[in-house]
Amino acid sequence: MGVSNSAYFAVNVVEDFLTASKGRVSEATYRNYFHFSKKIKEALTAMNQLAVEAENYQPKHLSQLEGWVTKNNSAAYAQKVVTTMKQAFTFVSNSGKVNNLIGNYRSYSKSESKKVTFLSEIEVEKIRAFEGKTEQINFARDFFLVQCYTGLAYIDLYQISRESLVCRDKTSILNIKRHKTKSSCIIPVSQLALDLLNQYDFKFSRFHCASINIYLKEITKKVGIAKNISTHVGRKTFATMLANRGVPANTVAKILGHASYSTTMKHYAEIQVDKVVGDVMGIL
Repeated sequence: MGVSNSAYFAVNVVEDFLTASKGRVSEATYRNYFHFSKKIKEALTAMNQLAVEAENYQPKHLSQLEGWVTKNNSAAYAQKVVTTMKQAFTFVSNSGKVNNLIGNYRSYSKSESKKVTFLSEIEVEKIRAFEGKTEQINFARDFFLVQCYTGLAYIDLYQISRESLVCRDKTSILNIKRHKTKSSCIIPVSQLALDLLNQYDFKFSRFHCASINIYLKEITKKVGIAKNISTHVGRKTFATMLANRGVPANTVAKILGHASYSTTMKHYAEIQVDKVVGDVMGIL
């Protein structure tokens, strides 16, 4: 049984949103929309939901979308896909094409505590020791390692330049303004990080974030790390390592450019057991 050509489907919502976004948002944001829209279409096809009309798209469909994406991706990635779908519906609702306020729907409780995913220093070393067979996978490895050593978010490393590096008292420091929060960051740079930055001449704008994440999944599988990681895990790994080494929370917040102090404190809730035991036993 066919469908009417005049019908307006959920997949059309995504297409119209993507078309309207071109030239209206930054190039980096549009690339994200394009990637997540492609994933949405893939999910709608796989779940036989291409014929779901926009007016009838419900919270259960968002939950199904999230569940389908989570099968092969992190929960954080799935949330970005769902957020893109909600943004698309908000756009078409505001433009009068469809009357569906699902863009305002919250699919999960904000009060639920989400566990921070990070790598141990041993796991970081496993990734550093990995040698891939292609230039692309080795670049993804090095991109992630720079994040683990500096705490830079994907977009901030993507846009970095040699002008960001300054020297104070013989110490190399990255002085940048975060793309997301516009907060200033002062990041002391280790020799490992500096070597990688120089190796690529501070040019890390080769691949889209999603492409790097695909390579990272391949790397972790090959080195035996049973965690679903992404570029953002590198930033969280750096923050957690600082916390485990006793760096004060206000210092970590300044290094990471966190707009909220509570964001920094999440990493202190993840301080490793060995650190806690060592600190306590040292005073007993």
